[in-house]
This record gives sequence, structure tokens and C-alpha cells, in this order.
Amino acid sequence: MSDGTEADLRALRAEMTQLREDLSKISGTMQDVIRHGGAEAMQRAQRSAEQAQDKAKRTAQSLVDEIEGRPVTSALAAFSAGIVVVFVAVGSGFAAYDTVSVTVHVIQHVLLMMVAPPLLALGKPVTLLTQAASRANQVRVLKVVHSPVVAALPFPVVAWFLYYGTMYAYFMTGLYAYSISHPLFHDATHLWFFAVGYLFWHPIVGLDPARWRWPHPVRMASLFLGMPFEAFLGIGIAQLPRPLDQINTLAATHSAGDTFWIVSMMATGLCLAVVVLQWFRQLDRETVRVDRRIEATTAENRARAEDLGIDLPEGCTVPWWRLEELELQKVRQQAASGPTTD
Repeated sequence: MSDGTEADLRALRAEMTQLREDLSKISGTMQDVIRHGGAEAMQRAQRSAEQAQDKAKRTAQSLVDEIEGRPVTSALAAFSAGIVVVFVAVGSGFAAYDTVSVTVHVIQHVLLMMVAPPLLALGKPVTLLTQAASRANQVRVLKVVHSPVVAALPFPVVAWFLYYGTMYAYFMTGLYAYSISHPLFHDATHLWFFAVGYLFWHPIVGLDPARWRWPHPVRMASLFLGMPFEAFLGIGIAQLPRPLDQINTLAATHSAGDTFWIVSMMATGLCLAVVVLQWFRQLDRETVRVDRRIEATTAENRARAEDLGIDLPEGCTVPWWRLEELELQKVRQQAASGPTTD
């Protein structure tokens, strides 16, 4: 499920809570009817209960239709683009130059940490996998996804320090030079870059359910806070007094530093724009839900007012608390004026 789906489920739970409150009010009215009598009031209470149930059913059905009707085309496109980026970074002819050109290597670094992971996170891999798998495999996948270890891994604070710490540890220590002369370690760094990048981007732009899902302003703040570190790293590489390794020249190292901070700023800026767009879409969905709830409440209050004989102009309504007072007053009047026995 995505952010929007989780928000819809929260809205559905809120509607169920409101339904319980409505039924509780109706129960109180019926108890008052039992005490004071009045067949007409009993019928009115029954109609109110039916209206509340119909309202809850309509709301639940509309939310379910909205959730099921969301297309997976965009998610599939994002996931496919992420796979293509991974291939370009480690399996194409471009990747063959990562050991002889430090500029190619930093671009590869950006692709594996800042481009492919957010694309794959936007592609909802868990959702796509569960939709394509059998029922038994769906259960297995969900058990793994919701296990304590997997759920705790992408904790945003830990992922944030791992993400930016990996950049500095790799380029500002001897790890880069060591990886160039040790192919197995070099391949392991690619896997580490990608894994850390996914742990970082999944809670920020990912659409799959996650245990750690911060509000959109906090996500934007985390990206703004990290962008200076990316720029400082690129500038630091561009001002190194010696090459990063024995293969590349000092001029190539400085060019790689400039390339890194420019490309990394562009990648992070695009992801920041995605977060802003997701935030606006969430606000639009919440606005629609609030408008829908207001319309349903207004229609219900107008129907109750009509039962009380109140003629309201179009677009006007009566507050719920005033309706309850009038309904209780009507019940008591009917009980007081009921038929007497000889």
C-alpha cells in the first residue's frame, strides 16, 4: 500500500469510529424513547440508525473503489526505469570505465545511490511482487516485509547517517583506492551503495508500506539538511592536493569532485520535487475526503430537520447539537401528550 492507501485506511477507521459514536447517540435516544414512550420517535431513531449505516457503507465502498482503481502503470514504469539505471551503472559499457576514470566512478556512485533507489522505491516493488505472486508466496513475502528486522532497518535517522557517512568514508579515506585494485571489494561496494541508497530513499519517496513514515515536511527537511554535505564532499574532492588513486591524475580527481556535487545536487533536487508533489497530492486527497464528509453530514442533518418539520432554504442546515435538542424535545412532548387510560 502507498501513502495514499494508508491515509485512506486511516480515514476509513475514522469513519467507523464516527459510526460507533452515531450509533451510541441513537442508542441513547432509543433508551429515552423506552422511558417516555412514543412509536413515532422509535421509528425516527430506527431511520437514523439506517441512515448512519448507509453512510458508513457508502464511504467504505468509495474508499475501496478509490484504492482498487489506482493504476499501477506509473509504478511499473518507475520500477523498470530503476532496473535500467542499475544496468547502466554496473552492467553496461559505461561501467567498464569505472576503474580507469574517477569521473565515471562518481557518476556510477550517484546512479547507484541517488537515482536507481528512489526510482525503485517509487515503483512499489513489494506491491508489484505481491500482485504477481500466488497466495502462498504473497504470505511469505508479507511475513518477510513485516518481520522486526526488515521493518527496523530503514529507520530514517540511521539510514540518513549511513547514507551520507558512506559517501565521505568511501571518497575521503583509502577505500576508493583499495576498491580499484581489488575487484571483489569493488563489486561489494556497488551492492553496499545500492542497499544504503534504498534504505535512505524508501521512507522518503517510497510508495510501499513502511514502519517509519515521516510527514512530508520532515522528509523535505532531511533532504535540505543533506544537500550541503553532498556539495561539501564534491568541493572537498575538487580541492584535494593529491589524486584519489594512482591511476587518475590530479586534474581528473578535481573534475570528478565538480561532477559529483553538480550531479548529486540535480538528483537530490529532483527527488525533493517528487516529495513536494506527493505532499500536494496527499493534501488534495484529504480535501476531497473532508468535503465528502461535510456533504454527507449536511445531507443527514437536513433529513433530520425535515423529519422535525423544519423547512430549510437550499444550502442551509441546522447544527447537530440543535437537532438533538429538538428531537429530544419532540420525544418528551409526544410522551407527555400520549393517550391516557381510564
